[in-house]
Amino acid sequence: MTALRGPRHLEDCAMEDTLLYPRELIAARVVFTPADHAQIALCRGAHNRLGFAYQMAFLRLTGRFPNQQPLELLPDVLAFVASELALAPTVIETYAQRQATVSAHQEQIRLHLGFRALGLVEREALSHFLREEALHLDPLAALVAQAEAFLRDHQILLPALSTLRRLAGEQRDWSRQLVAARMIGPTEHVFRNRHRVLINICRINMLEQKRPPSSIPPVF
Repeated sequence: MTALRGPRHLEDCAMEDTLLYPRELIAARVVFTPADHAQIALCRGAHNRLGFAYQMAFLRLTGRFPNQQPLELLPDVLAFVASELALAPTVIETYAQRQATVSAHQEQIRLHLGFRALGLVEREALSHFLREEALHLDPLAALVAQAEAFLRDHQILLPALSTLRRLAGEQRDWSRQLVAARMIGPTEHVFRNRHRVLINICRINMLEQKRPPSSIPPVF
């Protein structure tokens, strides 16, 4: 997944940073089930059906909902969804202008797909996962990617990217300190043992020096 700068898409809705996903990945993750189609069919108007399905596809693909102002559009995803529904991609322009509908649909989709927000329990589970990953993964970008996959697999809505970077950075620092402690620990243990041995040897020598010489009885 790479980010690149791009022009605005359509007239009134666009995103400044367009996320580019391989078409194979879109086709693999964005699969509408019969239950999905039943939810989509409940929406009145082609623009609402396309918008609802697009947001569902966006969530399945990225693990989060699109930004609302302006509506965040991934052209390849929009084209794929429009093709699946046999609708023109441009009808989403009308949908993008209705923020209340966009927001209401996000809650419906969240409940339908079983996603939940990143609460305290979920945050602790993610932190534990990142601590383990950071023991063998150091680059921050790799840890963030693992965090995104973890949240998506567990149907937890992704927070802001800055939040993921902060959590990943904290756990990476923790793991670095743990590794350093493990490396220093045995050295300190050996040094302390040797120090104790030297002290004992010195004590024995001092006792030997203070002990009076033993008298040898004369032999007759």
